Amino acid sequence: MANAEPQGLLEIRAMIGDHRKKPGYIFTNVLSQKQRQLVLFTAGFSRLDLDKHWNDMTLDERDKVRNGLMFLNNIVIEFIDANAMQPECFYHGAKPNTPRYSADSVVTPIKQH
Repeated sequence: MANAEPQGLLEIRAMIGDHRKKPGYIFTNVLSQKQRQLVLFTAGFSRLDLDKHWNDMTLDERDKVRNGLMFLNNIVIEFIDANAMQPECFYHGAKPNTPRYSADSVVTPIKQH
């Protein structure tokens, strides 16, 4: 019988070798532009760098991205742990939406007497 590797080790190697499991692939190919900009903003990038490509980042910048993602993750975890992610939790006690009008709009609000 050949010296076979354990199945778990084969699965780990497959995961490590899978390019879809790498941060650069996810950042570039999975996230939308808006999501990438949010991550970069959270990581402390300047407005001029919000369109920065993964391959153009330094090690320090990639570390900032990782820390920014961890920061966002911790915020979500706080809401989940408090059982406060259900839509009704966000709607309860909220003020109703009111239409906004500009002074030069042709549509004017109806005044209530």
